[in-house]
Amino acid sequence: MKINFDNLENLIGKILEAHKSGEVSQDKATHTICHLIAAANLRNEQEFKSWTDDPATFERWLKMTKESYSYRNP
Repeated sequence: MKINFDNLENLIGKILEAHKSGEVSQDKATHTICHLIAAANLRNEQEFKSWTDDPATFERWLKMTKESYSYRNP
């Protein structure tokens, strides 16, 4: 599996920025980065590239995560 490190770096930066801005919890950001590492380790190219190559995947994750995070932290 060939990894586009520019896309990966950009994605991790967006995840960390979402945490820094308070949009998502540290646990959720950490879990998602670990999910990416596991997908790469398992050579799950479809899952990994969905995250790194399709901005819509991050946007869906952020929307769902923000909704659940704000529900728990009014």
